[in-house]
Amino acid sequence: MRTSNKIIFLGLIFVFLIFTCSTLPFSDTSASFSDTKHTNAEITAGLWETPASMIGLSDPNLTAKSEKLNRTVNSAKGDNDSTSTYENTLAENFSNNVSSFLNNISSAENLTNNSSKAVNRTITLTEASENNMSSSMDLSSSMSSSSGSTTTIDKDEEIIPVANFRSNVTEGYTPLTVQFTDLSENVTEWNWEFGDGDTSSEQDPVHTYSATGTYEVSLIANNENGTDSKLATITIHEQPDGAIPVANFTSNVTDGFAPLTVQFTDLSQNATEWDWNFGDGDTSTQQNQMHTFSVAGNYNVNLTVSNKNDTGSKLATINVYEQTAVIPVANFTSNVTDGFAPLTVQFTDLSQNATEWGWNFGDGDTSTDHDPVHIYSAAGNYSVNLTVSNENGTSSKLATITVQKQSAGTLPVANFSSNTTEGYAPLTIQFTDLSENATEWKWDFENGEISTDQNPVHTFSEAGIYKVNLTVNNENDTSSKLTSSKLNTITVLQPTFPVANFTSNLTEGYTPLTVQFTDLSENATMINWNFGDGDTSTEKNPVHLYSATGNYNVNLTANNENGTSSKLATITILQPILPVANFTSNLTEGYVPLTVQFTDLSENVTEREWDFGDGSTSREQEPVHTFSEAGNYSVNLTADNDNGTSTKTSKIIVNKIPR
Repeated sequence: MRTSNKIIFLGLIFVFLIFTCSTLPFSDTSASFSDTKHTNAEITAGLWETPASMIGLSDPNLTAKSEKLNRTVNSAKGDNDSTSTYENTLAENFSNNVSSFLNNISSAENLTNNSSKAVNRTITLTEASENNMSSSMDLSSSMSSSSGSTTTIDKDEEIIPVANFRSNVTEGYTPLTVQFTDLSENVTEWNWEFGDGDTSSEQDPVHTYSATGTYEVSLIANNENGTDSKLATITIHEQPDGAIPVANFTSNVTDGFAPLTVQFTDLSQNATEWDWNFGDGDTSTQQNQMHTFSVAGNYNVNLTVSNKNDTGSKLATINVYEQTAVIPVANFTSNVTDGFAPLTVQFTDLSQNATEWGWNFGDGDTSTDHDPVHIYSAAGNYSVNLTVSNENGTSSKLATITVQKQSAGTLPVANFSSNTTEGYAPLTIQFTDLSENATEWKWDFENGEISTDQNPVHTFSEAGIYKVNLTVNNENDTSSKLTSSKLNTITVLQPTFPVANFTSNLTEGYTPLTVQFTDLSENATMINWNFGDGDTSTEKNPVHLYSATGNYNVNLTANNENGTSSKLATITILQPILPVANFTSNLTEGYVPLTVQFTDLSENVTEREWDFGDGSTSREQEPVHTFSEAGNYSVNLTADNDNGTSTKTSKIIVNKIPR
């Protein structure tokens, strides 16, 4: 039970609530405590040491349970606690009666409407002192008794974590490298179990599955208030027999100044071994390798991948340039150059070629921030010095800030800025106070949370438009409090993630096969195709030619500013089947006129044409032909299909009838 809840008593009374009766059963636990309710009885004992009847307490949004009323009471001086159990005798003229303080509801039968008999309820009230009570109820309200006394109950909302994640692929061939992306909310710790015995506490881990199987991936998300988990399945298939490795990789940069550190990421298919040659004499057999090029030059980086069937290679160039001597130039501005103490000043760096910053604010304070905010609490003239440096030298810039003492009646002027005013949920914003003459600050973020920090950092967890209000005040010489306010709007958008999807006009065919791919992705701003044969494309609807037989895994990766999604499909390229012409005839020789029956024995044929050698032809499958003149005839059958042509020739001898 949390101890941060407060009960403030006016008149030292405790009040039970009366809620409007309903004709429906009590089955919803989302009761609202935002209204003022009344009782027709009150408890006047300051420490609640005497029981009272639970008179007519009901609400249609509470779930009623058959339990007893337990009250735990502390004495005002912190003596021993006492616990008492009381009968909850409900008045007959109220139905469905439930205590407004019903807490820790356990399983029991719901109370149906129009029940007038006495019912027991469990309510745990712990009084820490005469004026404070702790409870785990999630409510905040102001409540009045029929006599007009008021009780206020307040409780901080507990934000629990919500586990969620996605992966760039959900299935593929071994070994399969998977990028997991955390989408959880309100999380401070991550615990991943990949289903193969490996674990990780990174937020967005990369994991390689080296064996076939179906793996249940679990993410357990934690914060100080609780735990949540999310499950997903990754399926790893055995590489098909005869699968040829296709080498491919990317790098986070392709050029830069020495020393240049490059992260190489393998994108090969059907590979079980990797051999990197970085072109500077160094090599590696890791799948994904980080390498530093120390000397300027153009380096041909070669990745050779292999499996039990074959090898494949991919070459890319990394250009490393010689560093030139660039001298830094110090410069800066400030939002104000004078004002009343305490004076908050926002300094903005305008330096060139700087890698390090050193600020001296002239009042003994320093900073190494890029754009610091500094408060001058005493009147005076302050020389602000910015010294910037890089590996080639240093430079300085000087400016003066004048701080005056506040005079009687000096008004505070509220003002602030934020590092952003719009973004996707959850959106974390740094608010910077720019007010003048202020000694106290109160921020209202319009999502139920406030802060009294001067420069708070706040996270908006849900999408919406929030009017952030800063109220500042000070104490002047006449001891009267002067106040000023400033309002700005923060827009929090619902993030949209890409969903990769595509179709193709063909999924299999004979080589060479031309395939039209059509992108059907949603919310994508950039797409990348990998056709599985080493070729890639960034076109939306590419046409690709497969010139060799095989099974090709086509992968479409869709991206936007919020994430990445992938879709995988297989294109099967078959060896073309050619026709084979063949036939027989019932006769090969005879007297004129000779009638011959031809029988087609061809294979893989869609069209055929007969040439009987006497000027006659036929497209029938098994024609009958009469030779009316004597002679030797070459009969030719031509058989066709989509992949080619075949012919067969046979002799027919036609003799004259002897006299």
